[in-house]
Amino acid sequence: MRSHTQAPNKDTGYDSGGLEDWGGMFGGYIHMHATPRANNDDVGEKMRADGAEKAADQFHKLIFSFLTTLLPSPDARASDTSFDDAPPVALVSILLNSKILDKAAELFRNDSLDDATGRKGLYMALIGFLRVGGTHGALKKKIVYGERVVWHDSINLLVLSFQGPGKYRSQTGSSLASGLRNLNIQSEIMLRGALASRHEFTDTHGTDMLWLCRMISDLSSHLRIESQDARAGKTHGIVEVADDAVWSINRPTPSLYKTY
Repeated sequence: MRSHTQAPNKDTGYDSGGLEDWGGMFGGYIHMHATPRANNDDVGEKMRADGAEKAADQFHKLIFSFLTTLLPSPDARASDTSFDDAPPVALVSILLNSKILDKAAELFRNDSLDDATGRKGLYMALIGFLRVGGTHGALKKKIVYGERVVWHDSINLLVLSFQGPGKYRSQTGSSLASGLRNLNIQSEIMLRGALASRHEFTDTHGTDMLWLCRMISDLSSHLRIESQDARAGKTHGIVEVADDAVWSINRPTPSLYKTY
């Protein structure tokens, strides 16, 4: 019942994995890779690759979490300010021209729910970022439904601010809404299948997967994102699954409650 499809290539315009993504997003690159050992043992290579991915995931999790706190949100703050009520145009421009939305699009293109569950901390940070961004109509229209601005790998916010794009011109990429719509279809299929195969979701990983699928579905509802087939009246057997039915299979691990 679970998806075992290999995760897609993580290349979205960043330098090769690891914490040097900090530089790729804002300025120069910081190389944090460990020096490869003399032998080319497959296990060692996989461990180094996994370590680099975990480091990059942790970095992007922090960025999404920081942005969630800093974004204007008229519903979340006790005192209204002009920043919350009418975000400056510069803020939207910064988000659109940074590489953080490219990272979000990459995560939504992941067709392996198994892989996404193993990286649940990063995905939950992304969901939180879009949930806050989606509370403001102006931001939602631009960063969720609008086409993404895609720059050459060498162009980042620092370069754009002090040097300009030079010979490079921006291109457009598919919207985050499109990627979220596709991931939500997978999530709803998984939630429906869990009702018929409860024994496959009794362990921690299975429970975490259902929790993540539920959060993806809730985000889609929050942002009012529907699949194209749903708007055309086609469901392909996909139905809304009640929370009680999902939680009756098992409950999410306590660590998820503490973290999110």
